[in-house]
Amino acid sequence: MKKQKADAEESGQPFAKIDAYRQIQTVWETAMKRFSDLAEDLVAGYRLIERCQQAATASQGDGTQLIAVGSMADVNIAIEEIESELLQITNVCQKCRNVS
Repeated sequence: MKKQKADAEESGQPFAKIDAYRQIQTVWETAMKRFSDLAEDLVAGYRLIERCQQAATASQGDGTQLIAVGSMADVNIAIEEIESELLQITNVCQKCRNVS
């Protein structure tokens, strides 16, 4: 279909199947987006498996280990967000005790 469209444009003729071409192009783009998403998920899963294997072979401490999904920056951000929420809850609880 792509070749037919190119041939029609080259000869200066209107391409009669433009609607079908656009539908096919939309389906193709959707399939490529889905493929890209699946490939990214596959790579992320593989990296997580590698981290788990490394943690299993490098036994440390009491045997409890945290395997982070994402980078250390992601872990630091998550900890900061949790810390902030906990501080807010603590402040609310302290204020409630002071009012009682």
